[in-house]
Amino acid sequence: MVQFTGHFDGKVITPDEHVEIPVDTPLRVTIEPAAKQPSGGVEWDQLLKLAEQCSVEGPEDLALMHNHYGHGKPIE
Repeated sequence: MVQFTGHFDGKVITPDEHVEIPVDTPLRVTIEPAAKQPSGGVEWDQLLKLAEQCSVEGPEDLALMHNHYGHGKPIE
């Protein structure tokens, strides 16, 4: 038995990830709505507002030089 999540575009049910099923295989399909994944919402909005209020201190080039600051590697 193969189980996967997918979506319906009004005509076709499409898996969200690759599914190994031979072409032209007869299938029995049962539709069960999946729980929606959070996409924003109140909690994320509150977190973003909080993050905007925070001041971060540290080197401005941290992302560019993370190996130096995080792992002590020489500056290249």
